[in-house]
Amino acid sequence: MAVDTETKREIIELYFNQRKNIREVAKEVKKSSRDVVAVVKDHKQKLRLSESSIHVRDNVNQQEKIPSTLLSTLKHTSYLQKD
Repeated sequence: MAVDTETKREIIELYFNQRKNIREVAKEVKKSSRDVVAVVKDHKQKLRLSESSIHVRDNVNQQEKIPSTLLSTLKHTSYLQKD
């Protein structure tokens, strides 16, 4: 059975924010537990993807910042190590 957008929002609110279990959510939104679980799984997957993209962006930003300072440090230490 298809779940409309408003019901999905309500399921997410009840399960993730109000910390209700699957059975309580299903009863409140008048959907089967199978429908509720599908929405919850989909939302968890989207959260994982958004978290991983945030970490990737953080790593890229850190990599962009580090090389300039690291490069100058390596230049200075490489001269010291050759002597």
